[in-house]
This record gives sequence, C-alpha cells and structure tokens, in this order.
Amino acid sequence: MKNGKDKYDKLPDWLRLLRGQTWQIEILIAGSTVYTLFYLSDYIRSFFYSVYPGIDFSLTRTITLFGVYIVTRILLIGFIANLIIRAVWLAYLGINFAFPQGVNFDNLNNNEESKRILKSQATILNRVTFLELLSKLSYSLAILLAIFMTSVFITTVLVHFVLEEIGFGSIIYEAWFSYMVAIIVATIQIGVIDRIMLSQKSKRPLINKIKKWVSVFLEYFTLSFLFRREFLAIKSNTNKWVLGLSVSFILTLSSLITSYQIGKYWSYGTFKMKFLDDREYYDIDYDPYINIYDYDENITENKSVLRVSIPSMTIKSRYLKVFVTSWGQFDKMLLHGFNKHDYPLDYESKNNEDYLETKQRADSIFNLVINDLFIVEIDNVKQERLRWKTTRHPKSKTKGYVTFVDIEKLKNKEHKLQVFVNYFDRKNKIQKGRWKDIYFWKE
Repeated sequence: MKNGKDKYDKLPDWLRLLRGQTWQIEILIAGSTVYTLFYLSDYIRSFFYSVYPGIDFSLTRTITLFGVYIVTRILLIGFIANLIIRAVWLAYLGINFAFPQGVNFDNLNNNEESKRILKSQATILNRVTFLELLSKLSYSLAILLAIFMTSVFITTVLVHFVLEEIGFGSIIYEAWFSYMVAIIVATIQIGVIDRIMLSQKSKRPLINKIKKWVSVFLEYFTLSFLFRREFLAIKSNTNKWVLGLSVSFILTLSSLITSYQIGKYWSYGTFKMKFLDDREYYDIDYDPYINIYDYDENITENKSVLRVSIPSMTIKSRYLKVFVTSWGQFDKMLLHGFNKHDYPLDYESKNNEDYLETKQRADSIFNLVINDLFIVEIDNVKQERLRWKTTRHPKSKTKGYVTFVDIEKLKNKEHKLQVFVNYFDRKNKIQKGRWKDIYFWKE
C-alpha cells in the first residue's frame, strides 16, 4: 500500500495535461493583474490621504504601507515580463505553425559556411520551448517573490511590535533600522543561516538538536516554510547566478519604485526622483510654493484636503471660506477645551426645551474650544471671534471644520492666510505650531 507522500508525488494524468496548457490562464491572470496594479498606486495614495489625518500613522502602519506597495510592484514587474515573453512566444509559435520545417536552406543564397552556422543554431522550435520555460518561470517567480516579501514585512512588523512593547528605544523608529530588520529577515528566509548551521554536523548530538530546532523555529517564525521548497526547486535546476541576478533585479527595482511612489506623499524612508526633467533650480527649499490642492476648485472626490483649503486663488466675495481638516492628533487639545469650558459631552436632555437650551449653550462653547485649537491670521493679523461649524468637504467628503473670515477691508492684492494649531508637547504644555500657509489674491 502506498503511503500519503507517494500518493502526492505522482502527478495525475489530468494535471499532467493541464500543465502544458496553462498559458491561457497565465495571460488572463497576468494581463488583468497588470491592468489593476498599474492603477492601484493612485488608489492607495487617494486612500492614504483620506485616512491619514484621522489615524495615528504609526511605524507598524508605515511598514504595512511599504509592504503592500512593494508586493504589488513585484507582481507588476513579474507579470509584465511574463506578458512580454508570452507575446514573443506566440509570435515564434505562429511562425513554427506556418513553417514547421523551419528555415528552407535550399531557397537561401547564403554560402555553405553561412548555412552550416545557421544549421548549428537553435531552431524556432527550440526557441519556443525555451520561451515556454521562461514564461512559466517568470510567472511562478513573481508569485513566489510576492509571497516572500509578504512574509518579510509580516515578520518585520512582528519584530517591531515586540521591540515597542519591551521599550527597546527610539532607534526602532528610524528608517534605516526598519530596512536593516527587513534585510536580516530576508537573509534568514533565503537559507543563509541554515547553510551556516546545518552544512556540517557537530560531534555533539545536543548541538545538532539545537541547530535543528533553531532552524525549524526560524523557518516558521519568518514564514519561509511557505515557499522554501519551491525556491529550492528553481535554484537546484537553474543557473544560480542568473537566478540570483534576476531576483536581485526584481526586488531592487520594486523597492526603488515603491520608495519613489510613496515618496510623493510620505517621506519616511523614501526619496524623490526626477524623470525627463533636467531643471535643477525649480524644486528648491524655501521657495514660495503654491499647492494647487489648497484650493477647492482643484479638489476632486479622489483628492482629500490634507490640512486646509480655501475656495480659489482669487477671492471676489466679502467672506473667505476656510476649511480645516480634522486630525486625530487634535483630540487631546479638544478634550482639554471641552472639559475647560464645561461642554455637555455626556449630558442627556430632559425634554425638547432643555435640548434647545443645551444646544445653544453647546454652540457657544464649541466656538470657544475651536478658537482655542486654531489660530487664523491674515498677513500676520489674528482673526478674532471666528464662528466654526463641523462639516465635510463638499467634494472630497473629508471631515473637518469650516469658518468664514470677513475680508472686506483687505486691499485688492496678494495676501497670506496662516493657520496655527495649539497642541500639547512632550512636557504636557500647550505650544503654538504652524499648520498651513495659503496665498490668495483679493479682487
């Protein structure tokens, strides 16, 4: 009777037939995935803008953001390579179908030496077979590397979580430390530690058992058991240098693309690059830059207001509408203000009349609290007694606060709106911090 292992080692006939006919499934999956992942970065950026103000974007969430990005870039690069190889494969296969005999040397005017060289080279069928192998490996390698990097970031998040819980220190919040942990985890996963510990047996049985248990622990802790055998199958049947360079190229390119794309809106561990632009003195520090997304006329449902916005660059009306996005980090100052001014946070009205009286009192207190939180200045002149309301931005639906500033007495020229935020520092003292500067022109 055959054991379970022998049962699964033998490939069923139906699966053997399917193995040679998977190119349609590959093209379908790779093509749809490439299309989806190409536009996914814009969706993630839009989602980031919408949730970032309201959450504590901790180290764990930052690493998770990197992990999601880099895995999608690995799949994108791998599947694009698969589609390109498949396109060439189909072209060669079509030629082989039309002319199965290959090159008709009788119809060539080449000399005998040239014909001999051509005959010694790989035939179209040989190239089709080789491209079939490459296409299958490119598809499989993309999936394996995606699983590999997913496990790297999951393990990296777990390591950071443990270090945070034991109070390891502020060093864990440095970008280089996160990269170092990820590299160490990846090094363990590819089996470097195993080769060091298990390459030679010790004369002491206890040492061998310890090595074995450490290897097993690392294999499961880093989740490398999910893909180790499959990687070894590819490695043991291909040129290790070609495989190593291919893997390094895909991972490096994916990391660079990830850092560049996230760097457009998040600076932790990222960088900015210029493509097809040789201007050196345009994006400089301290220049009077105008962000077009500070103006409501440029906001869409996919582009949230990150901090503050006003209707447009030119203001013709008497009142300037100012929208300020609500951030989670305002909560401590808001709670302080609600308690300070005795806001009816947990009060339950007894009847309708009591409700109306309570609401009127709450409205007055609310404006005191928000004016304690925000300081609004125009050309360095503080705007007093502003009336605030909670609302959502009409286009992006971002949660926030809105007020209207009377600018009737301002001259028809350029002005600068400045919004400051009061916050509690590490010593639990209230400090004033610059939040946003926006230029506008009154007509």
